[in-house]
Amino acid sequence: MFSRSMRLIAVPRRELLICILATGLVALISLAGIHKFGGAGLALPLIIAVVVALLMRPVAAVVLVVVLTVLVEVSDFGILPATERLYTIGFKDLTLVDGLVALAVLSVALDLIRTGRS
Repeated sequence: MFSRSMRLIAVPRRELLICILATGLVALISLAGIHKFGGAGLALPLIIAVVVALLMRPVAAVVLVVVLTVLVEVSDFGILPATERLYTIGFKDLTLVDGLVALAVLSVALDLIRTGRS
């Protein structure tokens, strides 16, 4: 019989530590989300990842706001009938669309600061 020996690739300690810390942080955020919001709290790490991604990509944030606003402007529109919840009052007379607009403005402002453009 023929056998081949395979060498294991060593993972640097720093990367392993970063992975362990990131996994622990995601687990902690998930547990806090479950405690606060119930089963829907499991989506909290995903929501945080999407928000961070939108903060890094201002064009995507603005496009998301414009597309969502156009698609859900009229509740009689047949494509997405259940999306009128985007316009329901949430926290202190703010809607989800208001939060998305604020996210887009913050994303553009951070991009201007990061690139130094006027």
